[in-house]
Amino acid sequence: MFRCSGGLLGLGGDRRIVGDGLRRASVLGVVVGVVLLSGASAAVAAPAFTQVGTPTGTPTVAGVGPSSVAFSPNGGLLATASGSIFPFGPRITGLVSVFSVSPGGGLALLPGTTYTGAAPSSIAFSPNGGLLATANHDDDTVSVFSVSADGTLAPVGSPTATGDAPSSVAFSPDGGLLVTANGDSTVSVFSVSADGMLAPVGSAIPTGPGPSSVAFSPNGGLLATANSDNTVSVFSVSASGGLTPTGTASTGTGPESVVFSPDGGLLATANRDDDTVSVFSISANGMPTPVDSPTATGTGTIPSGVAFSPDGRLLVTANVGDSTLSVFSVSAGGGLTPVGSPIANSSDPGSVESTGSVAFSPDGGLLATANLFAISVSVFAGGEPAAQITAPADQQTYPQNQTVATSFACTDPPGAPGISSCTDSNGASNPSGTLDTSTPGAHAYTVTATSNDTLTASTTIHYTVAAAPPTTTTTTTTTTPTTTTTSPTTTTTTPTTPTAPTTPTAPTTPTAPTTPTPPTTPVQPRIAGISATATTIEWCRGAGCRYPATRLRFELNRATTVRLVLRTRVHGRWTQVATTTLHGHLGINRDRIAGRWHGHLFPTGPVQICVQIQRDHRWTTTKTIHLTVRHTRQRR
Repeated sequence: MFRCSGGLLGLGGDRRIVGDGLRRASVLGVVVGVVLLSGASAAVAAPAFTQVGTPTGTPTVAGVGPSSVAFSPNGGLLATASGSIFPFGPRITGLVSVFSVSPGGGLALLPGTTYTGAAPSSIAFSPNGGLLATANHDDDTVSVFSVSADGTLAPVGSPTATGDAPSSVAFSPDGGLLVTANGDSTVSVFSVSADGMLAPVGSAIPTGPGPSSVAFSPNGGLLATANSDNTVSVFSVSASGGLTPTGTASTGTGPESVVFSPDGGLLATANRDDDTVSVFSISANGMPTPVDSPTATGTGTIPSGVAFSPDGRLLVTANVGDSTLSVFSVSAGGGLTPVGSPIANSSDPGSVESTGSVAFSPDGGLLATANLFAISVSVFAGGEPAAQITAPADQQTYPQNQTVATSFACTDPPGAPGISSCTDSNGASNPSGTLDTSTPGAHAYTVTATSNDTLTASTTIHYTVAAAPPTTTTTTTTTTPTTTTTSPTTTTTTPTTPTAPTTPTAPTTPTAPTTPTPPTTPVQPRIAGISATATTIEWCRGAGCRYPATRLRFELNRATTVRLVLRTRVHGRWTQVATTTLHGHLGINRDRIAGRWHGHLFPTGPVQICVQIQRDHRWTTTKTIHLTVRHTRQRR
């Protein structure tokens, strides 16, 4: 979110520059912004981010490199925006470049040259990846492009007028709105049609002074701006796109970028003038409350951008003053802990690349930076470890004391330092272990991956142990009675008849051996009667809307986990965008299927829902439901 309108770029160490644009400069006199990635205590070990090859050169306009960078939602494309930064020079049309991204992070510049408005300061993909927008700082417009399957861009109409000097652009999570933060202390709001055409939603809306950055909350219900008076402002967003202030809070000095955490519970700003990050908790009504005092970015100077990782466990700042990235771990309450030392980004040791924009790939495995002065893009591979349990399946039932083998593995992303340990909750190391079936009842089995840089990740399955049936023992004993005969006594003494010997007791019949209980073979789950109560889901945004009532119906022969895979058309192809699981019970199940799936909103248009159950440790699709999703902005 590069800001530079009408002011003279300062040289030397001055942090405030004359004019209404840039308010702080590095030694080379530049500040650029950040794009969404994926009380401080002692630093923990740093996650390894290893540079992939050498920086990739980008096309240039008047010798100026990229000021903003963004990954497409599926991670297959990377886009940059470049343009003139010199306020007294001629207004030069900006340039958008698109690269294909290999799984390992290699970049390949796609053919074609796409021009945008003057000095594009910010770039953003729409949530479904079908549109790309730039905020054009020097001609007070926003440009929109359609994105084809091969990454080719095509302008959607002409650039649309915004407020003065737009420095930031953002799409709402459902893609129905687009906003810009403008240098005249306003926010411009537009509705976005299916083909990308913009229509203003009323007049520009006043915000705090000189907003440099704007961001939507993950559910689209809130909007935040970072303001030049050292505050952050939060607004509720109505179904029609109207904004209502919900709260304002003080930040560190010179907030340059603002971002919500993936779950919407936190808000962060990068404060360029005092080298800090501010974190706020967000209440249900949208009120920001500081979590702690602003946290220093370590040796990183002039943080111009801030972003949460896709899973919310990390926070990163782009430090334009020394071309570094500062990394923090984020606690559940929003506390920050430095993760190692700031990461240097330089193709030539000792040079200043002006790292001011950073973006994580959607899976968090890659990190890209736009290098303004080096006229290049750098890619780093890293990320966090992962644990997988491949056997047995989740939600199974076993007899007591049955031996159940497990199979599991742990991985670290390419370029990361590797796995130091991979253990299960019983203390066994990969690749195998056993479930504890000694005690009847519900149990959990967890595998934890720990990387050489001390990051951890875990995965868990649940299972039930059925009590063993009681053992029946039958004992048969046969006893022969003892008979004693005595002769009568007379007055005449006669010899006594000897007592008859006792008949020996018959031996006891041995106890019949107990027949062992054969192991119970888990009943394979079966699903039938899959259907949806409607073929259309109508999703209404904003207060006063009812939750879509469309339900999925299915019948199970036993309790088991059912997985739903959401697919939508991206660049003309059906593409998986999210998954969710349902804990199904015996009999008929009915579950609502609209809403958010692990942080993803339902896209508009045609979608597929693949209904899957696990058989022989593999997810198998049993039926695909075809639906159409429509979004409306009217209250009901």
